[in-house]
Amino acid sequence: MNKKELETKIEALEIKLRHIENDFKLTTLEYEKTTDEYLNILAEFRDKNEELKDLQKNLEKIVNKRTKELNDSQKILQLKSKEQQIMLDSSPAMIFFKDINNRIIRVNKAFAELIDMPIRSIIGKHEKDILPGNTNPLINNITELIKTGNPVHNIKVLVNTPKGDRWLKVDQIPYRDIDGNISGIIGFALDITDRVMVEEELRESEGKYRELIESIEEILFRIDSNGIVSYISPSCHAVFGLGPEKIINKDYIDFIHKDDIIEVKKHFKKSLSEIAEAFEFRVFNKSGEIRWMQSYSKPVQKDGSLIGIQGMMRDITERKKAELDKKNLEEQLFQAQKMESIGRLAGGIAHDFNNILSSIMGYAELLKMHVTKENSTEGKAVNVILKGSKKAAALTRQLLGFARRDQTNPIPLIINNIIYESVRVSERIFEKMIKVAYDLEKDVNIIEADKNQLDQIFTNLLINAKDAMPEGGEILFKTENVDLSKKSAIKHTQLSPGNYVLVTVSDTGFGMPEGIKTNIFEPFFTTKGEGKGTGLGLAMVYGIVKNHGGHIEVESDIGKGTTFKIYFPASDKTIEDFSNEVEIVQGKETILVIDDEDDVRNFAKTLLEKIGYKVITAKDGFEALDIYFIKKDKIDLIILDMIMPKLTGIKTFEQLKQMDPEVKVLVVSGYSKEGQAEEILNKGALGFVQKPFSLEKLSKAIRKILN
Repeated sequence: MNKKELETKIEALEIKLRHIENDFKLTTLEYEKTTDEYLNILAEFRDKNEELKDLQKNLEKIVNKRTKELNDSQKILQLKSKEQQIMLDSSPAMIFFKDINNRIIRVNKAFAELIDMPIRSIIGKHEKDILPGNTNPLINNITELIKTGNPVHNIKVLVNTPKGDRWLKVDQIPYRDIDGNISGIIGFALDITDRVMVEEELRESEGKYRELIESIEEILFRIDSNGIVSYISPSCHAVFGLGPEKIINKDYIDFIHKDDIIEVKKHFKKSLSEIAEAFEFRVFNKSGEIRWMQSYSKPVQKDGSLIGIQGMMRDITERKKAELDKKNLEEQLFQAQKMESIGRLAGGIAHDFNNILSSIMGYAELLKMHVTKENSTEGKAVNVILKGSKKAAALTRQLLGFARRDQTNPIPLIINNIIYESVRVSERIFEKMIKVAYDLEKDVNIIEADKNQLDQIFTNLLINAKDAMPEGGEILFKTENVDLSKKSAIKHTQLSPGNYVLVTVSDTGFGMPEGIKTNIFEPFFTTKGEGKGTGLGLAMVYGIVKNHGGHIEVESDIGKGTTFKIYFPASDKTIEDFSNEVEIVQGKETILVIDDEDDVRNFAKTLLEKIGYKVITAKDGFEALDIYFIKKDKIDLIILDMIMPKLTGIKTFEQLKQMDPEVKVLVVSGYSKEGQAEEILNKGALGFVQKPFSLEKLSKAIRKILN
């Protein structure tokens, strides 16, 4: 029985005792009995009271001990709490504890600084109270998190704070009590505003970089060490006809021209170890078109290991075409200069040779006039001289044709007819195993050309074709009308845009290698054996074609034959009827012959006097001017040589013209009428005869002027 119970029982007995004393009279026996009971109880109370005091002392000791332990524990807890806060405050992350009602239980210093409030003012407040204007900024759905118990990581939220808008990356996990029930949430937030800004700037930079990459024509690329394309810029589509997705992860060799693969592989291997110099190669696109590329590249390393190459390449196809055109133009210029030099030499030789032939042919014709019997020894000799002279004259015409100084007599004609006539004459020398075929356009355009020179062209080409087919074959003549537009005329750099007649002469012979093909139009170049060719045939063809304002080109491959293509300008003129008949026409007028060659001057005087003319001669321009000044009223015609010492034919003509604006002049020259002779004709000379001339040709030219 404890102290409290004893005290209660004693109190009840005392009350009962008073009642007994007041209300009843006890018998002595009862009184004694009651007193004894009371004393016993009192004695028991004293004993219990002593015991209770002992218990109370022990209890006080226990309480004091417990109180001391509690105080010690509280100090430890306070210390640990302080240590925990220090740890929380030392974290750069914002840490917060919330109960399930979104009330803040605890935060660290970083969190308090974010919202610019002291920690003590934050504790116990609702999230909305400390972050007004933000809707659940630190978690998307707290109810769902408490319901599922699943942590939420890497939530990026924009929070409006007193310091401005800040981007936070938030992680939140549920906090469980001792019984495992979710009693709150622990959150961690990092201020990633700077990172977000950097990322935004990076995105903008990447966007600008991407726009830049996509806007430039150059192609950027990266190829790994195994030759697999790991990156290529979108500009690849313009070259390959394919987007990056069709090229990336493919072997770069798949796009290289087969003839350049070996060199490209060498360049790739070199690029893996050093910055390689610019390299040019060919690729092909989706449609099979060949494009020229120029590439710059260097090795790429990662963590000290070689992972491939990267670089830039640009399309240089147009530049290569321009370089090729330039090279062709330079070759053509070189060829033209070379031909001009050789032509000047050939023209000079032909001029002097024509002067010699003029006297030979002239005196041979004089002899022939005195020979009554052609079968006599004298008659045969004269015919041989004339025949040889004509062959020599033909040779000089070849030289002048090559030099583009031959006299031309261009007339409107249909080239199909010239081809038929040339083939008909030349077929006599063909073996039976050679066949000539025709593919001639029916309504071929008219051209203006010298018939005899065209015949020389086709005769030479026929002979060359025959020689290229010793075992037989076929020669094909083809004509067609072509319209060279401005774009297509670029290929034929020596032709102006317009309408042309294209003549194609093809054979099935053994063909020519490239080295020979580039030299065939050079004079004295021949592949024929000694005594079988002069090397003037194709040079003469070249000169005649150029002299007609045309263009000639050749295509040939070993074993596949040769094809010549000749372009003649089309003409809008109509065909004229002409005759080759020439007759000697006599006269009685007085003629002044001006020539520095004594033989030419003397035979001309003799021939002209033979057919009735009165002739005065002058050995140079000065003598001629003196004579004409005195006898101009008696002189009906002047025959003027172009090339003379002291005073040239042009200067002589100009001074004659000053003396007499009506003076009649016939120009003669070993050159053609082009050049200086043409200049004199434009200034008023009335005719031109090329040396060597026959009496028939000279007499007709004189009569034409005098009449």
